[in-house]
Amino acid sequence: LFDTTVDQLTKDVIKMTEYLQSNEVAHNVFMTRGTAFGDNSKEDTIRIYVWPRAKFIGVKEEAAFNVAVVELAGHLPIKVEKLYEDLTEELISDTVREAALPEEEYKNIKDNILKLYLS
Repeated sequence: LFDTTVDQLTKDVIKMTEYLQSNEVAHNVFMTRGTAFGDNSKEDTIRIYVWPRAKFIGVKEEAAFNVAVVELAGHLPIKVEKLYEDLTEELISDTVREAALPEEEYKNIKDNILKLYLS
């Protein structure tokens, strides 16, 4: 959604998250500021990332971290020193992979969201 107003961006994000909520798709939203995409752009912009993800039901087991917005954005707050010491790249990858939707489900959600904007 390039070259859009904040009002239009807001409406587009609401449209997407309303779809996800009405279809009971767990998701995370991450908003940040940055420079506009493009060759050496100096313009500021707002970036909003929306991730559909697997549902987690019940009590989460003790883990070094739980996959949510900040983890998907690359920040891993580790709560327990021992878990931090035992953390490996493989464990991080496995944990993030477990939170991902199956490929076919992700594709269906993506296709349905794209239809929202084409209609």
